Amino acid sequence: MKKIRKRFTFEGKRYNAYGSTEEEAAVAAALKKRDLEEGKLMRESSMTVSQWAEEVIELHKSDIKGDNLRKYKSRIRACILDYIGSIPLKMIRPSQLQRMMNCQSGKSKTQINDTFYFVKLLFSSAVDEGLISSDPSATLKKPKPSPPKARRALTEEECRAFEQVLKLDDRYLLFALMYYAGLRPSEAKRVESSDIQGDMLRVRGSKTKAATRTVPVPGALIDLIPQDRTGILVLSSRGKPMGDYRKAWAALVRDMAGCGAIDTDDLSPYCLRHTYCTHLQEAGVDIRTAQYLMGHADIKMTANIYTHTREGELLKAASLIDKNRPLLKKQSPISSPTLSPIFTQNSPNSHS
Repeated sequence: MKKIRKRFTFEGKRYNAYGSTEEEAAVAAALKKRDLEEGKLMRESSMTVSQWAEEVIELHKSDIKGDNLRKYKSRIRACILDYIGSIPLKMIRPSQLQRMMNCQSGKSKTQINDTFYFVKLLFSSAVDEGLISSDPSATLKKPKPSPPKARRALTEEECRAFEQVLKLDDRYLLFALMYYAGLRPSEAKRVESSDIQGDMLRVRGSKTKAATRTVPVPGALIDLIPQDRTGILVLSSRGKPMGDYRKAWAALVRDMAGCGAIDTDDLSPYCLRHTYCTHLQEAGVDIRTAQYLMGHADIKMTANIYTHTREGELLKAASLIDKNRPLLKKQSPISSPTLSPIFTQNSPNSHS
């Protein structure tokens, strides 16, 4: 729901207050005016970047919820406020912003885009509110991101190792949900026992509208869920809802490597979703249904995985052909290295 803004003037300067309703906005404006009168509130002419960022997040947070909001705030703090948060808005110069932005060089494309978007929002809205006279982010440029990491499906051997270690650690249920049901990590962390009805799982997605969906639950996944568990299914080693899953993933990869000579260096949790989509194609699921089950907003994302799978099948076919080439040569009537004399004697091309 969009916030309602209430403006008022104090000592010749204009101020803003926000609320979900007209009444809330009016109360917020009255409290803010009281704080100004009592000297408790810093004048907006001296407002720092961090102080203004809090107001901007409050105004726009209705568009971002849950884990995504916490992740968004964390990224703003680490990528922006740790650099310029204590500096007054009116003191920020374009060169400062560009140097700060350049520190994101080589980071992920998503991180760079999020940082760039919020910096632009932060200072353009400050201009709109009359806090600063010009926008220091007007000429801001994005640095180059890191090359995208290749995501692939697990091989048959890796699948066997993965399935073998899932029962070793309760935390691995997060990855089982990705592998068997195609969930994103953030979706898997939110699954509750009540979301499973019979052999179907309701996925409460937040990335796009397409992320909210219902997917089938295979028996292998049901067997991994403790029967007495209620509420959130994925728990940390302390029995709390899972937060950062990197340690759990590192432990799982070590356990997989212990199952045999498996090279897990290029594996990431998203390889499990890639594997799920690959298994859908191998099972003959049409691409539109696969798009829905994956929660992809754009079918091109699904098509990319399906295309890679087809290429994999072609390579497998080529390997089989190459493996059986001696047999093909043996059976071929033209495979003999010795030609009949009729083709070698007095042949005009015998020199070639």
